[in-house]
Formats: sequence, structure tokens, C-alpha cells
Amino acid sequence: MVMTVLATDNFDRADEATLLAPWGASGGGVAGFALSVNKAEPTGFGSNRAMIYTGINWPNDQYAQAKIRVVGGASSGGEGQGLRVRDQGSAIDTSYECVVNSAATNNVTIWKRVLGTITNLGFRTATWVDDDVLRMTVIGGDKTTIYLYQNGVQIGAVFNETNAILSGSPGLGFSSPTTSASADDWEGGGDTTAIA
Repeated sequence: MVMTVLATDNFDRADEATLLAPWGASGGGVAGFALSVNKAEPTGFGSNRAMIYTGINWPNDQYAQAKIRVVGGASSGGEGQGLRVRDQGSAIDTSYECVVNSAATNNVTIWKRVLGTITNLGFRTATWVDDDVLRMTVIGGDKTTIYLYQNGVQIGAVFNETNAILSGSPGLGFSSPTTSASADDWEGGGDTTAIA
């Protein structure tokens, strides 16, 4: 695997009501994340939130990673704090997204959003400890593969050849109704992992 770091944000600065540039809105244009006590937190826990890292011409083969913290409300898959890759921006709501929570099973969810319509691509089970590092990598076009890692160890791969999302930006995602969540030490870049 060859990863090239293109952007980082440790969120170690004064609080921001909405993450400022180079962060931009996504997920239908909602201002998705605030900076609070040196962490990125969703601006509301009652609905989905997302933001992307802008100002870079991102490669199509890309990754996002961050330390993830989730507390409360975790009863099933499909909710929690996470990451987005190939996110196409605020007006489109098209991306690949992975979220995690502290449920006992199926607590790692990966899906595809196309114009706001969600297609579930799979669940994984991982014992999640606050501030574990989640990394999401997307590789390929007609044969798109999405890889998930926890603290550098692969926990899942999803092959998605039909109607693949081919380009976009990495960022942060959140899915309700988890009641508390945050991300820290975000990183994004290019990844040229070969497809078998």
C-alpha cells in the first residue's frame, strides 16, 4: 500500500461554530461540524452531518482517517461518527461513508449515498475503543473497492462495481441518533493500493 498524505487537521485551535475553510459543507449543504475543545463534533445529534476538506484537487483513489469517539445511543448499525470519501459536495449528497458506534455487533456500517439515497454496502463488528483510528480507503473505478481499517488493521473490504462513485473529496460524516460523538487528528490523502 502506498499512501500519500495530502492534508491534515488536528483541530488544535480556538472553537469554531462551524469548521472554517478549508472545510466545506456537504450532505445537502448543512453546516455539519463544529470545533469544540480541540475536536470536531457534529452540530446536531438529531440528523446526519457531513463536511469535506476542500481546496485540494483530490485523487480518485483516496483515503480519510481520524480518531473516532462515540458515546451513547449505540444500539445497532447505521449510526455513529465516521468518515466520507469521494464526497461530491453540498448540493449533491453523493459519497461513500463509514460510521462506527459502540454496539456489541454490526457496529461498523458502510454505505453509498447517491443524491441522498442510501444503499447499505455492509456491516462489520469491531470492539471500538474511543480514539481508535478509523481509516477508509477507496480504490478503482469500474472495480471499486472500499477498505476499512481500525488502528491500521484491516477490518473489512467491500467491492462495489455497479454505479460506482468515481471522484470527490474526503471528509467527516455522522449519522444520528447517536447522542455524542467527535473526531480528532483527521488526515486525508491518496492511496494506490492495488486491486487483486
